[in-house]
Amino acid sequence: MNRSLSTKARTVVLVTLALVTSGAANAGAATTSVDFGVTLTGPTKAKVGAEATYTIVVTNAGPDAESPKMRLAGGSGATDTSSGDPIKSISQTPTQGTCKNDGFGITCRLDDIAAGGSATVTVVAQVLGRDLPALDLQATVEPEKASAIDANAANNHVEFVTPIPKPIKIEGVPNRCTSKTFIVRVRTKVEGAKATKLVIDGRTLGSTAKNRLKVKVKAGELNPGTHDLSVIVQPTSGPPLTKEKVTFKTCA
Repeated sequence: MNRSLSTKARTVVLVTLALVTSGAANAGAATTSVDFGVTLTGPTKAKVGAEATYTIVVTNAGPDAESPKMRLAGGSGATDTSSGDPIKSISQTPTQGTCKNDGFGITCRLDDIAAGGSATVTVVAQVLGRDLPALDLQATVEPEKASAIDANAANNHVEFVTPIPKPIKIEGVPNRCTSKTFIVRVRTKVEGAKATKLVIDGRTLGSTAKNRLKVKVKAGELNPGTHDLSVIVQPTSGPPLTKEKVTFKTCA
């Protein structure tokens, strides 16, 4: 009888321990609830070559404190923090946590934000010729931990467009076949430009350090046919900031 009671007692103890252990494990995997939101502001226009400053604010409406992951990238329509196009950034500075440009955008891990709190990231980007006619940026936020749930996805994504004025204006190129001399006038709006040159069929006909250039083209000295006229804007060193090409025809 005593043996039977002893066996039952051991069984009860083991079952109780199993329940306690299971409860502790479930408690460790408990989820948290957050409502992250994101806003993105920046300049209403920017020149090619200029530095443009953008401000991203990540908020947490709670109810729990959690760490968000935020991504700033080019393009539009991202559905998570792994999507988007590359941007060229000069710097990315968060008020808390860390940010890194991985070559495909800027990813920030902003540490815990309390309910009702926020974190700000300031990004300085360089506007490139490839961004024409506008620099399209998008910011997306989501919980960093899989155990955190953000049931309100409506405020997790925002987009901002910075128009870029046309950097090169070319006037005077004939739109019909010609054998006469003509004058080409060039105007540029490019930040950081150190030299602008006009090139026809690979041969430089004029250059200037200013934002205006006037070049006389003697069509009669060119072989009859189609010719490429390019305007190239260069910095002090490195690849061109931007360029534009048009064509014209000369007659015999």
